[in-house]
Amino acid sequence: MKRIRNGQMGFTLIEVLASIGLISLILLVFFGIYSQSMLFSSKNEKKIEAMNIAREVHANLQLGFTYDTEFTAERGNSTYYVSIEDVTPPELHDLSDGGIPPFRLYFKEISVYSSSVKTDSSLLARTFGYKEGGP
Repeated sequence: MKRIRNGQMGFTLIEVLASIGLISLILLVFFGIYSQSMLFSSKNEKKIEAMNIAREVHANLQLGFTYDTEFTAERGNSTYYVSIEDVTPPELHDLSDGGIPPFRLYFKEISVYSSSVKTDSSLLARTFGYKEGGP
């Protein structure tokens, strides 16, 4: 701050430009962080929705619902591709232990993709579960 005529104080042009530059830099960093957090939030929202679809499919399989091995599920404005695979080792299809009657145990892998193409890059969620009884 510099003294000007008549004893008044004031800012020089350099000081004003430096403060404007500093404020601009701070705002630029803030808006960059904000836009990245919005992008991150959007991606996580899709992953959470995909995990909810996988859990819903697994719960319905436990209740005896049947699904095609591959189908699409729509939530809001998004369409998800769901794949169900039987990953049961052959030795676990028939289990019996002495006097206990045999039962069937099937392990399922439920994968949810962001597009209709099954690629690792479009995989949003994968969960595993089991189902007693039939496949």
